[in-house]
Amino acid sequence: MQTTLLHIEDNEDDQVILREYLSGTDPDLHIESACSMATGIESLRKFSVDLVLADLSLPDSTGIETFVRLHDEAPNVPIVLLTGRNDEDFAVRLLSLGAQDYLAKGDVNRKTLLRTLRYAVERKRIETELKTAIETQHRDQQQIKRAEERFRIVVEAAPNAMMMIDADGRIALINSETEKLFGYNREALLGQPVEVLMPQRFRRSHRRYRKDFLDMPEPRSMDSRLELFGVRKDGSEIPLEIGLNPITSAEGKFVLASIINITDRKQSEDNLRRSLNEKLALLQEVHHRVKNNLQIISSLLAMQASVLVDTETVAKLADSQRRVMSMAMIHDHLYRHDDMSSIDLAEYVRDLTAHLFSSYTQSALITYRLELMATRLTIEQSVPCGLILNELLTNAIKYAYPEGEGEIQVCLAVKGDLVSMTVSDYGVGLPADFDWKAAKSLGMTLVHELTNQLDGELQIGDPPGTSFTVRFNKQSCVAGAGTRP
Repeated sequence: MQTTLLHIEDNEDDQVILREYLSGTDPDLHIESACSMATGIESLRKFSVDLVLADLSLPDSTGIETFVRLHDEAPNVPIVLLTGRNDEDFAVRLLSLGAQDYLAKGDVNRKTLLRTLRYAVERKRIETELKTAIETQHRDQQQIKRAEERFRIVVEAAPNAMMMIDADGRIALINSETEKLFGYNREALLGQPVEVLMPQRFRRSHRRYRKDFLDMPEPRSMDSRLELFGVRKDGSEIPLEIGLNPITSAEGKFVLASIINITDRKQSEDNLRRSLNEKLALLQEVHHRVKNNLQIISSLLAMQASVLVDTETVAKLADSQRRVMSMAMIHDHLYRHDDMSSIDLAEYVRDLTAHLFSSYTQSALITYRLELMATRLTIEQSVPCGLILNELLTNAIKYAYPEGEGEIQVCLAVKGDLVSMTVSDYGVGLPADFDWKAAKSLGMTLVHELTNQLDGELQIGDPPGTSFTVRFNKQSCVAGAGTRP
């Protein structure tokens, strides 16, 4: 009987390699090829497909989405997935969603490919037979026995350790990989409580977990929040990852456990964690030193201003000093907080506003009001945003209220990815002929250039008073990036 394999792969070289691997292996094997998700779905609708072998990275679909779309289109067809990444966590997730198998392209050869494809087709066929036998109850006992025997063959051929446990928690079936993993021969394990393969400290709680699983059986991975360990015959412990599948047969309820030794992965994770800690410590030190250097520059500007008598030059140096301090405060925020990839913009605006008001002696009667919504900005956007706020606040404090009394409002609004920052007052307002695009002052030039740097827009409100609003779309902050563990 002909078997139709649908191969979905956009790389022509990989398509050729697969045909070479499978050439002459089975005269009844027919291969259909597709180069995208769209053409693959068309083939599923057009042909009677027995097995799908799909690259996870396609021009019109990638990652988990690729499997979900294929599975939704053909839920009863076994799907084997190929990817360029060798990630066991990702593989376990795919298997828990219903994938038949997962192969890293770098590990694929003729032998592993043939074994995986045959295993996927056979396993799907056996699962279907067992389900049909149980649901219809019209198959005779001999058919069930044959299906169970074939199931045992499949379990034995599995590349990972496999173990079946009965409702009493006793080991009913293991494969040779289980013998290798734990160091026992199967005669010594069959009929024993599964807890003999667990550290003593976990045995009592496991009995309760086992009962809870049998009360609500469904395919799942054991709790990823827990560290799971097994005990070898020699008493040594090994870290494990375990997937559970309930099976019901004429003999009762069973649990099929797929067991993976993750010792190498744990070692890699420890090495990565150490390396990450070292890099984060270095990054923290960099931000600390940048902040200190900026503070030194600010102090040098203050020292220079202290020996000058020209008031206009002194004022310009003071403005430059405040600009430097606005940047130093960003690095101080990054240094003091756990997340070093972004800053809390609302907290930064609050601190910078308080700093600027405290630095102007003439602002004693000028108050401020803050209306701030929480959001985070990357350092690439934080620096221009801080400098813009520095210029707008400084101008408002210096020029909005010549009489020396009034209120300045700073608003920070966030809607989706759109950030709006407004500095407004009810003071004397701007000159009637004011054109900010033609303004030649350093402050307005900075505001204009920095707004462009943010790919944003600057809007000036209508009288009374003065209102400047800067709007821009924030960059995404990668979750966990630059965060201390």
